[in-house]
Amino acid sequence: IDIDQIPLDDEKTLALYQNGDTIGTFQFESDGMRNHLKELKPTNIEEWRLLAKILVWLLEDQSGDKNGISLRGLAEHSVWQRLSAEDEGCTMEQCAKMGGICPFFKARKAAEAAHILIVNHALLVSDAASDNHVLPEYDYVIIDEAHDFEAAVTSGMSYRIDEAALRRRIADLGDLSNGLLGAVAKAGQQYLPDRKAQKLIAYMQDMVAASQSMRVVVQKLYQAVYHFLVEEEVARSAEYTITHRLTPQNRQKTAFQQIQRIWVKLEEYLSTLHDALGQLINAIQRMEEATEQQRDNL
Repeated sequence: IDIDQIPLDDEKTLALYQNGDTIGTFQFESDGMRNHLKELKPTNIEEWRLLAKILVWLLEDQSGDKNGISLRGLAEHSVWQRLSAEDEGCTMEQCAKMGGICPFFKARKAAEAAHILIVNHALLVSDAASDNHVLPEYDYVIIDEAHDFEAAVTSGMSYRIDEAALRRRIADLGDLSNGLLGAVAKAGQQYLPDRKAQKLIAYMQDMVAASQSMRVVVQKLYQAVYHFLVEEEVARSAEYTITHRLTPQNRQKTAFQQIQRIWVKLEEYLSTLHDALGQLINAIQRMEEATEQQRDNL
């Protein structure tokens, strides 16, 4: 056997890992790792490699801090997001299924036995935002450095979006010749019957049109935000970050209401694209699971 010629994308091997059938496989046979495999269903060698790296890291670093592990490339960061306790789907119940190897799970169990907990503002706010899924139940709270607490609440209870990030996400979708949509269109033309491929392309053309319209709306949104800040006399060209408090009074101003109208329009586009991508994913999954005869009827 030439070890250099062993394929790293063998479908049967992938299926074994995705089903957690890895007893006797070095670094992949623990209950926790097998549960991770069944949950994440790795699809390529990069994801396998990261899971092995995480297992070694867990044995050497008890803190569970992301800074203790070196993540490289988009694939590793993507898998990390699905494993991280920052994921909204990460709960104590889910954590318990992993065999108790998660540092977050261990810290939570230790905290449950404590009479006094000392946490920072950010963790306290995270607990409030998650309906007490982060910290154990408590009866009294003493907030030190309370003058900084407002900023912590603002940071923990808000979302940050910027024009460049939105534009990048829209650009990632691409069109029928590049980006995510381009890759799907190419695969559809390659593997689907002509009638099905044409139907797919027609469906995706609407998605491309929506994403292109979104770019214009995003630009208008941030122009409206800047116009509002100018009216509020807080816009400074030399300042990178501007913080401004919204009050019932300035929310009634025409400039702010314009922001709200544009945001509603952008939200409609986002919702439409979200639903369309969801339907596209479901269709692809059905195609993957169907027999050749069933595919003709889909």
